[in-house]
Amino acid sequence: SGHGGDLLYRWGNPQSYGASSPENRMLFGQHDATWIKHGQDQRWAIMLYNNGIGRPGMDYSEVNILVPPLNDQGTYDRVPGFPFDPLVPDWTIDQFDGETFFSSNVSGAYMTPNGTIIMCVGQTGTLLEADTLTKSPQWKYISPISNNAAASQGTFPQSNNLFKVRRYGEFFPGFEGKELISQGPLELNPLPSNCVITDIEEIEGEIRIPKIFPNPSSGIVNLESAEDLGIIRVWDQRGNLLRSQKSNKGTLDLSNLPAGVYFLKAEYSPTQRVVLLPH
Repeated sequence: SGHGGDLLYRWGNPQSYGASSPENRMLFGQHDATWIKHGQDQRWAIMLYNNGIGRPGMDYSEVNILVPPLNDQGTYDRVPGFPFDPLVPDWTIDQFDGETFFSSNVSGAYMTPNGTIIMCVGQTGTLLEADTLTKSPQWKYISPISNNAAASQGTFPQSNNLFKVRRYGEFFPGFEGKELISQGPLELNPLPSNCVITDIEEIEGEIRIPKIFPNPSSGIVNLESAEDLGIIRVWDQRGNLLRSQKSNKGTLDLSNLPAGVYFLKAEYSPTQRVVLLPH
């Protein structure tokens, strides 16, 4: 309160409010700024698509994540005459599979429940998914819809702009009571396959499912497994990623979460349901 009409936080071009010189500018056209939870401590952060138009040197886009300097009073710390922190983004991806990407307008980014980022390079109708820990590519997709009509497989679609991207998981409430049936590929004359390509050895054998106990739990959950559990992720019923961390000897502290039903997945294992009791 007490800040009605004021700009509470500004980031990306401190010269616009007399706090720096042009070389400290970070944003060059931007879209789809959204609040997300970021890092091991799940702090509130802002994620955005930085289009990069007019950037000194070569034009290229990037996705930035920044953690604003929010204090206990709910306002943002700043030394008068200096830019708002952070001076540079806390996390950036500006290449996909070793190549830059660029869109001068529209575009966006979305943090998925499994901790990856899907980027929408809007001007070329391209979707890219990358891992947030390693920034390694997961998949690439180019929309075949051009001027409200579908292009044929193998052609280069024109005017296939996309505005932004969102993914809805299987637990999305809007899907309840609805039968989702695939209508086939979007493109015309699709390839006679499911486009599944693999060049690694398929490992046969029993899937190892870690034992979770106690379940229901009052907050502390134990995972028992003969295998390394890797990264453990926890989602709520709306598909929001709440926790992503390396296993700590199979113990997970969820005591900061309210009572309810959650979904837990250890790396290379199926998703399991966890019930938290009031505590």
